[in-house]
Amino acid sequence: MAGRPSIYSDELAQEICEAIATNTVGLDRICNEKPHFPERSTIYKWMMTDEKFFNMYAKAKKIQAELLLDKSMSVACEDDIFDNLGKEDSLIKINRARLKIDTFKFCAVKLNPDRFADRQKTENTHKLHEDDLKNLK
Repeated sequence: MAGRPSIYSDELAQEICEAIATNTVGLDRICNEKPHFPERSTIYKWMMTDEKFFNMYAKAKKIQAELLLDKSMSVACEDDIFDNLGKEDSLIKINRARLKIDTFKFCAVKLNPDRFADRQKTENTHKLHEDDLKNLK
């Protein structure tokens, strides 16, 4: 019985990165759905040993963050949440939508914090007094 491939090729690396950039699911699921992909651990080893692949993978994850944000917007804009449902069913559907949106947003921030993280301006408002300066000496 043949195992999954572990030999790196530019073509396979490109296909893996394209799959990541065009899916909202994680690497485990992508690898399970594509039996010709290597194990997740092999892909992580490639990232550790091949800078070109690491950069391709990082770019794919940033693109995936865009996709996750788009997906969260789609879920949030679904108009059919209350259609033909009882009150309890609607609440379940709303809570499920909230969970999906929160998960997509969380992942988008983690995958591309420069673009999606909340920016907080931190400012030091502590003023040193003359007594504080004397204590520093």
